[in-house]
Amino acid sequence: GAAAACMLLVAAFGSARGEETSAPAPAPKPAPAPEGTGSAASGTEAVAAPDPRIVLARIAADVLERTKKSSFFAQCFVEGGVAATPDHKVIKVRTADLFSAEIFQGIMRVSEYDAFRTFERGAIKRMEKADWQDTASDIAGRRVERLLSFPHEILEEAAAHGGSVEWKLVGDEKEIVAKKEEGRTGVVETRAKLPHLLRIEFSHTRALEQLERIRNSGCMDANTVTECTGISQFIANLDRSDAKSFCEIDLAPDHSVPKSIRFVVLAGVKKPTLDEDDRVPGGEEHVAFHFDYTLDRWDAVEEFAIPKGARKVLRLP
Repeated sequence: GAAAACMLLVAAFGSARGEETSAPAPAPKPAPAPEGTGSAASGTEAVAAPDPRIVLARIAADVLERTKKSSFFAQCFVEGGVAATPDHKVIKVRTADLFSAEIFQGIMRVSEYDAFRTFERGAIKRMEKADWQDTASDIAGRRVERLLSFPHEILEEAAAHGGSVEWKLVGDEKEIVAKKEEGRTGVVETRAKLPHLLRIEFSHTRALEQLERIRNSGCMDANTVTECTGISQFIANLDRSDAKSFCEIDLAPDHSVPKSIRFVVLAGVKKPTLDEDDRVPGGEEHVAFHFDYTLDRWDAVEEFAIPKGARKVLRLP
């Protein structure tokens, strides 16, 4: 719709004999011109927010380039378990992990696990020994390998396999971010905040693949028979027919870099498991896995040393 039009108020004054004054009926408002057009007399020119798919593809390519040639810091908090509210907040935790990753020219260092990763392979230091081994052959290593992604991998998956990519408006943000109207009194310009939050919905098939990747990560491996029984029941109770997943990417105001990435995988449950005290009135019990990335220190991470044993496993010179 067009912005508020300027109205010309016309007053008719009486004659010198003091006759009663009267105002004529206001002139009808001119029909607005189609958006994107304008004329010397009257018209509207609207500027929309950029195409979200184009922005996503550009951001994915840019972060990949930065990963290969520059540096940044990424912190990822992973939490999974039972949820019962529309925001998918986990109220019964089954797994939780925090990863702090420094990325420098294609190599990731994960300090909590004493591990390193490249795009092709990973190396982790064995607890009981001083040597290094492939992350795929170690329980903790599999968690690093399958739960923690290079940020560009999530962005590329979103760009390539996102069923829908849209701007999620926050506060007073608008899809039309600038508008000019030409009227009888000149040009009136209105502006709104540029959207900065991208939301990507994945297909059911993709959500199933993501759920399977989580299950194979070992993130729910148990240390005791009691825990093992509970975890087995938890996994068996997943309703894969109701699997869903989505991703939200919070961009800097100028859309130059992503500030955070929120990746969520959901599944239904075959039977309710929450205790009476944990149930939410009107809420529907389901399983949720959250992967919350915070990205910063762009181009500011210094080169780190990679031990000889780790370099050998990673096949670095």
